[in-house]
Amino acid sequence: MESFVTNYYEYHFLYVTGVKTVESKSVQGNALIKIIFHEGTDMSQAAAEVVGYVNRSRAFMPPGTVPPFITRFDAGSVPVGQLIFSSETRTLGEISDLALFNVRPMFSTLPGVSAPPPFGGSAKSVIVRLDPEKCSAMRLAPMRWWQPSLNIML
Repeated sequence: MESFVTNYYEYHFLYVTGVKTVESKSVQGNALIKIIFHEGTDMSQAAAEVVGYVNRSRAFMPPGTVPPFITRFDAGSVPVGQLIFSSETRTLGEISDLALFNVRPMFSTLPGVSAPPPFGGSAKSVIVRLDPEKCSAMRLAPMRWWQPSLNIML
């Protein structure tokens, strides 16, 4: 499923004017897609085309797929630091909430500072235990009805 989502976006980005290469990488359950443009490309037009193709691609995404986060990346937006949070007394949810609702707003109000949303930690998962005999009795095969979904950040 992860490769389906990533490949679908990559395919559409190849039609954006001025694209040199499209690279993708999975990071902690998220897809990071990098579009590199030829020198001299009108970046305002290219950004508008990327947004258009993202909106077009989203119509074909599985239900529950989170909309991508699109950002322009150039020499002036190279990260100069990274914050890592951990605690022996707080839960992962509490740490995530503190990073998102307390720390991020403090940085985003500083002039010239970009504060992207935090990511990482343990991914939530759902475990489904099937009784093979009951499935057979109802003529069900587990893979026929199971459709995973994937949250992505671009």
